[in-house]
Amino acid sequence: MKLSELWGKKQVGKQTRKALIFLIPSFILTAIMIFVTFYGQDTGDFSIGIDKETHQKNISISANANSKENKKIIRAKARPIQPISSAAIKARYLDEILKNPGGSYHSENFISYTFYLKNESELAFSIGYDLIVTEAERQDVTDQFKIDKSIRIMLVDENNTSIYQSAQSSDTLANQTFNQGPVIIKETGIHLNPKEEKKFTLIFWFDILETSTLEEIPESIKFQLVFRIDEGY
Repeated sequence: MKLSELWGKKQVGKQTRKALIFLIPSFILTAIMIFVTFYGQDTGDFSIGIDKETHQKNISISANANSKENKKIIRAKARPIQPISSAAIKARYLDEILKNPGGSYHSENFISYTFYLKNESELAFSIGYDLIVTEAERQDVTDQFKIDKSIRIMLVDENNTSIYQSAQSSDTLANQTFNQGPVIIKETGIHLNPKEEKKFTLIFWFDILETSTLEEIPESIKFQLVFRIDEGY
């Protein structure tokens, strides 16, 4: 018998009333559990890599400092996360994340990956990078693509800390805005000297201030961070 049919009865016995009292909070609890566990099902995956031309000039990446690795791409598997505020990321976790010497460092609230960009050649280069969304859960990734307003991405290197948000968000700690379309981040001007390596950390989270209701469940995405030699260099 459906819940609506039970409510429609004029004569409701004591046992039925007890069943309804138990059933209604159970339904609310189930809804909350669905909301919490959703993030574990569809957080998304990402990769970090070097484009073909740049890799041919002996630019590579590694998950470890001063290693002999000469990788063109690192693939990372995302794990379940629950939303958190940007202020909490900065106050509670950022120092801890940046102490990670390399590779994945996750919690229930964020995904992070530390890696090294390496120049093994005898030449200096100006390097840029693109962060490209390859797949989104609820929309096609076209030139009109707009990233979910709850998504935050922080990129930290030796000189800069950039926190990206959507144009629809008003996070006071964010200092950059995602672009519209598949290439949501496009940066240039990283100077890489001969035989030099630079440390980078990428952090991904859902802003809890943008995910307060069931109607605002974040959209999962898959993306790739690609380093390239700046055009005209």
